Amino acid sequence: YKAVREQQVDFQCVDHSATFPKGYMTERLRDVHVSDPSFLQTMKEFSAHSDSDAWPLDHEAGGLPKDGYTLLSLKGYRVIAAARIQGLPVSPFKWDGVGTRHSA
Repeated sequence: YKAVREQQVDFQCVDHSATFPKGYMTERLRDVHVSDPSFLQTMKEFSAHSDSDAWPLDHEAGGLPKDGYTLLSLKGYRVIAAARIQGLPVSPFKWDGVGTRHSA
């Protein structure tokens, strides 16, 4: 993460708000190890599809997008979640017939 940041790659939370200034998923997964069952449950909720790809309005993160990457540290804790990554170099490989999520 640090080495990539030094190359001017930018990681932005896409689910931040006044209530969750660091991002809902980043805050929700604070100090939760990847081996903790609550990590898996949280990621299942995050990845559950809906027509809006956002948290339901009756949820504490209602209306915030359920999108982006989750980066984990080597120790198994999240670095950032629901993140947009900008500034990565273009891949030298070509993968025809797939959507953008496969070429990110």
